[in-house]
Amino acid sequence: MASYYKLSLPIILEYYNVMGLDLTYIDSKNIENEVRDLSELRLDIAYEVLPSSSIKVAEGFESFLDKMCCDFGYDEESLKLKNEYYSSVIGILNAVTSLNLIPSESEDYLLHFERINSILRIVLDEIYYTPTEEVIAFAKLLGEGKVRGLTILTNTLKVTSLLAILALNSNNDIPDYEMFASEESSQIDGEKLISLVKNNLGSKYVKYALHRHTFNRPSYLSCSPSTPQND
Repeated sequence: MASYYKLSLPIILEYYNVMGLDLTYIDSKNIENEVRDLSELRLDIAYEVLPSSSIKVAEGFESFLDKMCCDFGYDEESLKLKNEYYSSVIGILNAVTSLNLIPSESEDYLLHFERINSILRIVLDEIYYTPTEEVIAFAKLLGEGKVRGLTILTNTLKVTSLLAILALNSNNDIPDYEMFASEESSQIDGEKLISLVKNNLGSKYVKYALHRHTFNRPSYLSCSPSTPQND
């Protein structure tokens, strides 16, 4: 008998949100919540309207969903842990993408979108290879603003930890965009990221308010130059 993945509609919609697909493209009545392979969640429209980097993000989120579906039991305690793991991951994604990814005077929203995708691809990969309990512990440290703890959990969450430390810095004016290879690039330069963190070590770090279950990002459609931007 073939096995299927069964996902709730909110999680599937969140999957589209994470990859940057505008929900106006989606008719939730036609969404299949049981699939044999998670790649079947990718709608044809996603290939037509999104950059290839978003498909890579989708692949990373599919790996996370696979873990969600396969690594937890069905008893009450397991379901509670599963829910905590999911909200922890969404909280981490929100934190590490809340940085100043383009200069304040820039209106290059497509570059901002691509830079979010670049971060998501790396962080989702690191999360996938990190034990569930460590991911949950990491999210709790974010919520408590405990930077020292974040620096300890770096065995697999290496880039994630550096990005999280920047997110917790009380200085909101750090030029986080200097982590990228060049002004036009969306690729993170590891040495530049480390230097940015070291040069902005603060005496005060804030608690990151975790936004549970909802990833906060603009869709690719809203980043289009032809689409009016909201203040």
